[in-house]
Amino acid sequence: MEVDSASLNHIDAVINKGKADAWRFTGIYGFPKACRKAETWELLRGLIQKFSLPWICAGDFNEILRNHEKVGGAPRRQSEMNSFRDIVDECGFVDLGFVGHKFTWRGRRPGGVVLERLDHAFASNSWLEKNPATRVQHIRAHLSDQNPIIIKPEGIIACRNKLFRFEQMWLKEDGCGDTVKAVWEDGSAVNSMQLVAQKIEKCGIRYKRNKIHELKNNDNEWCTSDNLIAEIVVRFYESLFTSSQPSDMQTVLEAIEPKVIMDNILMAFETLHYMKHHQLGKTCFMALKLDMSKAYNQVEWGFMEGLLQKMGFHERWIALMMECITTVSYSEKNGFYAWRSILKGREVIMRGMRWRIGDGNSVRIYHDKWLPATEHGRVFSPVSNSNSEALVSTLIDHETCSWREAEVDRLFLPMEASIIKAIPLSFSNRCDTIFWPRNHDEVYFVKSGYKLLMEMECGNGAASSSSSMGAMKSTWNGIWKLEVPNRIRLLLWRAGNDSLPTRVNLAGCKMSTETTCSLCNLEPEDTLHALWKCPLLSTIWQVAFADLVADTNNVSDFLNIIQRAQQDRSHFGLFAWTTSLI
Repeated sequence: MEVDSASLNHIDAVINKGKADAWRFTGIYGFPKACRKAETWELLRGLIQKFSLPWICAGDFNEILRNHEKVGGAPRRQSEMNSFRDIVDECGFVDLGFVGHKFTWRGRRPGGVVLERLDHAFASNSWLEKNPATRVQHIRAHLSDQNPIIIKPEGIIACRNKLFRFEQMWLKEDGCGDTVKAVWEDGSAVNSMQLVAQKIEKCGIRYKRNKIHELKNNDNEWCTSDNLIAEIVVRFYESLFTSSQPSDMQTVLEAIEPKVIMDNILMAFETLHYMKHHQLGKTCFMALKLDMSKAYNQVEWGFMEGLLQKMGFHERWIALMMECITTVSYSEKNGFYAWRSILKGREVIMRGMRWRIGDGNSVRIYHDKWLPATEHGRVFSPVSNSNSEALVSTLIDHETCSWREAEVDRLFLPMEASIIKAIPLSFSNRCDTIFWPRNHDEVYFVKSGYKLLMEMECGNGAASSSSSMGAMKSTWNGIWKLEVPNRIRLLLWRAGNDSLPTRVNLAGCKMSTETTCSLCNLEPEDTLHALWKCPLLSTIWQVAFADLVADTNNVSDFLNIIQRAQQDRSHFGLFAWTTSLI
């Protein structure tokens, strides 16, 4: 090992210098004071260009990457964590993670105990190509506030100190019972727990990992090599899932008595029903479920179809069942709604995601969201037709890893040009990455996506969105504060969100083709019609809510009905109960 440079905050060394397997290790101790942390990042920037060897860098950086790496104390400022993440990106590092206790430092501060993961280990891609199993282990320290870390290039093999316990089923194996009996009948003058332990150890013939050492092929020959064993297994399952195309199934089907099978089903149902409703008294009952061998994978689909016909199932039902088990067409038909939901979620993610610039080869200047410190993320400077599809990479001098400032000033408005020139660029020519700016750790969560979707649904402008969100929040709070059973609160919430299984909603999900109300046969059955506007409901609502009926002739959805009903708080509970009884 040769130390190339060192200071109070780092040691940079090369191992096996001049050889083909040379690599580099850098130990870091970051400045603990917030005002000097930038010096740690500048130190790393100065080390980036010194060597192009496989690189591993570890130590106490005195900083965290994400908020979840700290518990207790004041929250870390986002700008400080961003600076740490930026230098990790510039160095081309991959966080090696850890095994063991999460936090490497603990201390007491005003307000209580603080736990933080300040020690990290990073590696370059070239290091991981040579040592893909590299892992980091956190070791618990009892005499220090800092937990040491160990880097293991060969990986960490989990040690399983599982207690030996004898299993009754082992006695079914030929010779096991005789072995146990012989060991325990072995006479000895010593009568101690040590002797007991020795006998148990001798009995441990089954305390081994199960492993296939050899398999017999179709030629009745034993094969021991891994390749031959794998080939036998593959051929077995290929044969298992390949039809033999049987032609004479009628003889078997004629012997089946549908009535016997149906009688067994009814008997099982009646038995379980009786046991469920007779659980008191001194007389007890017990049911046994026999573990039958599953024949699903060994049944020919043609035989299954003939059996269903023999049992008297309707042809339409048989066709659906066969379509389900033999093809993917049925899944595709019912998967349409699922795919629509996925595509809707993709739309939300596309609306909220941002690009972090690396080499700029994946980001379009005028179409993608990549400008930081702006609400929209997009460029609004004028664009010429020739540059409409230009990539951000055209604005970067890749030799110096810096912005082409003259070109930026020429193409963009002064405000946007200053923002672009302030974006840090990586010296390691990293790819562009996508992140989610609505969470502190920049990872997408459904909750933040839902909030964005609600803002999109409620209005485009910030002011209108804020007021709409406030009104919606007041509506939902009014529902959840009602002193009624939870099922009624949930019903109102679903009705307000238009998520009840009305005929219109089912048709929209491609689960039904009929939309007309089945009671009046006059109008489509949406939520508003099903709970409020159906002519057959008019007498119910007129009893206690005549004023509300007169005031809501022109409303477009049931949510408006709920909001109007909430204005009379003394009757809102009765409104909820009435809705639940319809």
